[in-house]
Amino acid sequence: PVFAGSAEHTKNGYDYVNEVVQAFGKLRFPAVSIAVSDLKRGPEAQACAVSILNAVESILHRLGLIFSRRNVVLLGSAGAIGGFLKAELSRRLAEGSLCGVDIAAGNGAEGGIREVRTLDDLESGVLRNADMFIGVTGASLLRPNHLEEIFLSGRQAVFFISGSTKTVEFADALRYLQSLRDAPDARVGGRAASVDFQPLRDLQTGILQGYEVRLRFANQPSGDKVIYLLGGGMPINFLYYGIPREIIDEVMAQLFCVSCGLVRRLRAGKPLPPSLFAVDREIDSDADLLAGREKNF
Repeated sequence: PVFAGSAEHTKNGYDYVNEVVQAFGKLRFPAVSIAVSDLKRGPEAQACAVSILNAVESILHRLGLIFSRRNVVLLGSAGAIGGFLKAELSRRLAEGSLCGVDIAAGNGAEGGIREVRTLDDLESGVLRNADMFIGVTGASLLRPNHLEEIFLSGRQAVFFISGSTKTVEFADALRYLQSLRDAPDARVGGRAASVDFQPLRDLQTGILQGYEVRLRFANQPSGDKVIYLLGGGMPINFLYYGIPREIIDEVMAQLFCVSCGLVRRLRAGKPLPPSLFAVDREIDSDADLLAGREKNF
């Protein structure tokens, strides 16, 4: 009698709730979400993409590097944020320096950008040539076999950058590197190795920008690698103010409005059915069903 339902604003949360709906056919209570609204998938996603790249560029400049020389694999290239990242990166990188990976992508090249559904679908040599991996999938895609190829045969310096929630994007990479550091006889592809973590700090402010991981091979010092975990695996845009308040205010206002609408309907004796309702898909920002959606519930 007191719980009207839940309100969700992240795509990960939306997907988790949707999994319950798919498994059981309904929920115990209604769930409203702004995660896939026009506002979230448009202006906010674009602002997020720009803030991610601005944060990365600031750290690159600290290291004396520039974006236009990077070879990037974009994980989640067909999503809302990924789409804007793809557009921005295509302008900043040299032609042929960007590859996209997304289960929703078609196999092929669009606008000169190679895009495949899985990492295993990438052309031979792409992982070895890439020196920057940007993840916005909400899942960890780089597995130990991919990491071994990158570390054994790849570029001398590699950047791992998350633009997604918490430390999910490169969880397997973090675990892999930690296991190498903790193992008394660490090996990468059968080769004896050692790992050392050092903080990466801004030279002007002293702010922690992530970690510099040095991977050393006992039998081949010239093959040593440097792995930059920007933001320590956390969303990199959080390091530099996140998404501007001008956009976040609009997002929070939409979340507040749909939450109020959920309660208003309950008080009016017209509660939403126990299912998942997305703003701009099934409901509007006031939690009222969109025209033509009533028959589905």
